[in-house]
Amino acid sequence: MSGETKETCFDEFVAAREQFEKLMGELRSDSARILEHGEVESLIAREGNELLRRLMQGYLDQRAAAEERCEVVTGADGAERRHCRARSRSLATVFGGVTVRRLGYSGARLKSVFPLDAALNLPPNQYSQGVRRKVGLEVAKGSFEEAVKAIQEGTGGEVPKRQAEELSRAISVDFDEFYASRPVEDARRPVEEASAPEEEAGPAAAICW
Repeated sequence: MSGETKETCFDEFVAAREQFEKLMGELRSDSARILEHGEVESLIAREGNELLRRLMQGYLDQRAAAEERCEVVTGADGAERRHCRARSRSLATVFGGVTVRRLGYSGARLKSVFPLDAALNLPPNQYSQGVRRKVGLEVAKGSFEEAVKAIQEGTGGEVPKRQAEELSRAISVDFDEFYASRPVEDARRPVEEASAPEEEAGPAAAICW
């Protein structure tokens, strides 16, 4: 690795390192030495969550930097796509909003495909799997208003009530479809031998050439 340093290898995480140093500096400051533990908790929760968001962003930037351009990409429809250009999309995570930069491939009258979206198993909307899971858990406990408040106070993300309702319905549909598609177990089969259900399949990956 001649000519490479830790900084050049992990350049995508510069912002995360800066945030970590900022948090450490605040904790070491004279003003922090007189704080009550609850105030320190709030400080770490606020600044620490921003650190996690920047780590998430750094990871996505790392994946984007490593993505290789293909001459031809064949989508799930079997059609070849030769036109490529860089695009980006928003992703709302439990740490906050991040941006996913990736290559999109298109053709005449063909819908664009994004191989990195498939590799990351990104959702069709902007809400991450972590946010979807949090919405499902909170809605199961109480009302949509309470779920929205719990997400806003307990994570770095934010989901409006209307979107929480839509996500809840989507999760319910996914749940019903999953169990409707499961094969009926042989009643004579011992429970301990039953295999765990397979994970839900993600987006179909495009084929690069």
